[in-house]
Amino acid sequence: MNDDNFSTNTPVAGLPTQKTFNIDYHSEQENRQYQGIFVIRRPSILDQARIEAEKSKILGGRYHDPANPGVGIPEFANNIAEAVAYLRIVITDSPEWWEDGNVLDAGLLFKVYTEAQTIDPFRRVEKQKEATPDGTAGRDSNQKHLNTQPGNMLESLVDEEISTPYNEPRMEEQLPRRPGS
Repeated sequence: MNDDNFSTNTPVAGLPTQKTFNIDYHSEQENRQYQGIFVIRRPSILDQARIEAEKSKILGGRYHDPANPGVGIPEFANNIAEAVAYLRIVITDSPEWWEDGNVLDAGLLFKVYTEAQTIDPFRRVEKQKEATPDGTAGRDSNQKHLNTQPGNMLESLVDEEISTPYNEPRMEEQLPRRPGS
């Protein structure tokens, strides 16, 4: 077993199993600078269940239901519980001021969470690419397909007749006809 988890990558996702990052955040709400080094580990499948259990504990068993607005807890409360629960499970070392995620500034909480989730393939959010000289910010060069709806794509494929190679008879031409058709 390799103890050097800082450089070890998993064979499946190619993500590190452990990560160290620095936070330097000025809280306007508290007029205070937060600085420190965090060490996190990539959560296992069992950890994923623990995160959900911790989230449920934080929310007192309630949940957010996007299909039924007004039922359950607000989305913002759900997001806070998700971030705190996740960080409580994956953080192995943190600055003194962290206090297990009991901070007063939501911006600070989400800054730590955003950095920490880059190690988790289930929560990882790709960072937006830097702007290119033409100002496109690394967008797909084939813009006409970005807003295509799946139904439209399928419809255009179904309506299009595809010729067979070498003028072979098509499937329906090979099938015997039913009497009366």
